[in-house]
Amino acid sequence: MLATAWLIGWMIVLSSAAAGAEPPRLRIPIGCTLGEDCFIQNYFDVESGPRASDYACGPLANDGHKGTDFRVRDLTDVARGVPVLAAAAGRVASLRDGVADGFPDELAVLGGQGRECGNGVVLDHGGGWRTQYCHLRQGSVAVAPGDIVQAGGTIGQVGMSGLAEFPHLHLTVWHRDRAIDPFLGPGASTGCRSARQPLWQDDAARRLAYLASGVLNAGFASAEPSLRGIERGDYLNHPPNAQSSLWFYVRMFGLRPGDRQRLRVFDPQGRLVMEWTSAPAQSTEIHWVQPIGRQAPAQGWPSGRYRGEFILIRKGAVVLESLAETAIP
Repeated sequence: MLATAWLIGWMIVLSSAAAGAEPPRLRIPIGCTLGEDCFIQNYFDVESGPRASDYACGPLANDGHKGTDFRVRDLTDVARGVPVLAAAAGRVASLRDGVADGFPDELAVLGGQGRECGNGVVLDHGGGWRTQYCHLRQGSVAVAPGDIVQAGGTIGQVGMSGLAEFPHLHLTVWHRDRAIDPFLGPGASTGCRSARQPLWQDDAARRLAYLASGVLNAGFASAEPSLRGIERGDYLNHPPNAQSSLWFYVRMFGLRPGDRQRLRVFDPQGRLVMEWTSAPAQSTEIHWVQPIGRQAPAQGWPSGRYRGEFILIRKGAVVLESLAETAIP
């Protein structure tokens, strides 16, 4: 039975190679719900010059970035395990495992030693087409060289190995030696206004509808939160208490010039405890954290549930909202 399955899989790859020019039709390569517990934070940079742009002519791309970053909310998701899935059927051409997860400046093994991808897998789909999956969790790679993997098969888990500033899967689609943006396709010329022939299957394309901005985390902390602390999930198990400071924070992606943010916190009786409204943003920020906080009053915070509210206002309309609660005993 296993031999038969292997032969069928190998025939799939050979038939793809024989077709030559036909690119693979891609599935979503991560086992999560896009827009809820995972997000595309960084797209392929489709511009050839110094100005970066994603395929939708938006700012969610770093200059020279040749892949699509599917991020999870924080490292607690990595600890739980989020599957990385084969975007199309193929043969395992190469892989690496054993690179530690963590922030690059905290690790001894960095990209300068040729390990920018961290733990990764390359699948060969025939006809010069390959997909590359980077930053997998250490010890999670579930395939071996030469294995035939069916579309949607698990090849590992999302991690933060190599040169990764946040936990995510970096997917690159290759046709021979050229990186291809799967949202534009192989026939696109340079630039976000190119004609699109996306590589995604129809269902995947619907689920991958462009999200210009999104909230990654919203929560409470007993001390001023840091970006790295939020990424680690430090504040999830250290909520405020009656005598501590009370901080409410929001982490989002896709802040744009002119955007205004409003954060408010209400006590158990519904009374406003603190409020902050920003001036219009002056620049694009792919990744943004905003906290507000206060010291505890002399008598301590009253017990009960506290509610934090966040809205993002763009061109006079609310485009993002998020709520969080915490209980003070």
